[in-house]
Amino acid sequence: MVFDGDDIGRWKWRQQKSGTWAQLMSEQRERLTALGIQAPAPAPAPAPAAALAAGGAGEGSSKAQQAFQRGLAAAARPGLRWHPGG
Repeated sequence: MVFDGDDIGRWKWRQQKSGTWAQLMSEQRERLTALGIQAPAPAPAPAPAAALAAGGAGEGSSKAQQAFQRGLAAAARPGLRWHPGG
């Protein structure tokens, strides 16, 4: 499925990768879980706040946040259901 030029299936797959999931803020993980998108098993511990701050929150982080918001908006569309493992 493509929404506003973004491949939502690919976006969903990336969110479920353990490396990506670990980098998401707890609110982002909660929102994905509410949509039926589950954490990879076993879910890694989130990175310490100090490490995130040291990594910087520059333009790349802003772009990543915008991409996350677009994907989340598309995934929340009425009638869209995620299937476990899919």
